[in-house]
Amino acid sequence: MRHAFTLIELLVVVIIVSVLVVLLVVLIQRSREGARRMQCENNLRQLAIAVHNFHDVQKQLPKANFQPQFCREQFLNSETGGYGNRELYGFLPVLMPYLESNPYYEILTMQLNREGEAPAPWDQAWTGELGTPTIGKFADSPPISQARLASMFLCPSDPMRRNLQAGDFGRTNYLGCRGDIWVHWQSPSTRGIFISGPNPPIGFNHVFSGTSNVILFAECVIGNNHGGHDVPVRGGMAYGMPFGADAVPMRCLERAGKDGKLSGGQNHDVLTDMRGAGLCWLSGRQANGQFFTILPPNSPSCSSETDWPDWALNSASSYHAGGCNSVLADGSSQYISNAVTCGDLSQTALDNLDARSLYETAESVLGHSISPWGVWGAVGCRQMQYGL
Repeated sequence: MRHAFTLIELLVVVIIVSVLVVLLVVLIQRSREGARRMQCENNLRQLAIAVHNFHDVQKQLPKANFQPQFCREQFLNSETGGYGNRELYGFLPVLMPYLESNPYYEILTMQLNREGEAPAPWDQAWTGELGTPTIGKFADSPPISQARLASMFLCPSDPMRRNLQAGDFGRTNYLGCRGDIWVHWQSPSTRGIFISGPNPPIGFNHVFSGTSNVILFAECVIGNNHGGHDVPVRGGMAYGMPFGADAVPMRCLERAGKDGKLSGGQNHDVLTDMRGAGLCWLSGRQANGQFFTILPPNSPSCSSETDWPDWALNSASSYHAGGCNSVLADGSSQYISNAVTCGDLSQTALDNLDARSLYETAESVLGHSISPWGVWGAVGCRQMQYGL
């Protein structure tokens, strides 16, 4: 005679099956995230290889902005001493020929080599919306702002990679290292590997700390300021902050509020403009394409109120667990933990080094000094290093 299951036995079976299903879902999610993280690492390595190929051909490293290829003497404005919008293009545009995107690079150079004022990196000329004159003989090509962005410039774990709008200027998760001292976007760069402003370019022979010890690129989540409401720490920008090498980094770190949101409200001290980190990969402005090794990964990003694109202190960040991906100058990948040593963030860089200077000359004062921000600061400095 067969006995039916009792209610208790049935409940036990249901609970066991439910637990197994939950464990299976968790394993699948972890497996997928592991694959996304590996894809992100591969993207960074590809960018590092492109930098090495660029260096082999040009005998110099790409700059953070003021690219010699675009800022030619013929375009120098004798009244202002500048090159107009040509100054604004970053390192990713000049790496395009080494990332299988040479046709797009031809479009770009064709426009920037024309007489007169060039379009800005965020000009709608690059979105394809203004018609074929901006595209030239590549009229049937996709808009230049979307070149290679399907995979090469984006981390698959960042949900903002899909949030493309009409006229989007092109997004990227990979920002170049500006060093360990918070300076203006055109300030001399004796610390970071990417030279900025009108200063002459450098080569790998200027990386005195060794290419295996200095960060080239790191992840930063794409800017997401939510119109100033409930702005997340990762992707948001707190502004109206003290800034420069004589600022206390802890003031920025303290802007991390509850539930992963920045403290502060709309039109007060949270950035509402959408031209934030990674929202325009053609741009070489500090807010769009550069980060500092000062605050640990997944910390807030901060800037001044009136000149935020030029004084942005972007922190490395990601949607991976416990840290973010980076790639060193020798092409090797390195996962940076949120718990990386960052020194005493309650002091200024100049206090830590017992020096006094305005932020414009901070890097020349600091020179070859050991980074004030521990291992994380040191790995962003090409002059002297602890190493990871």
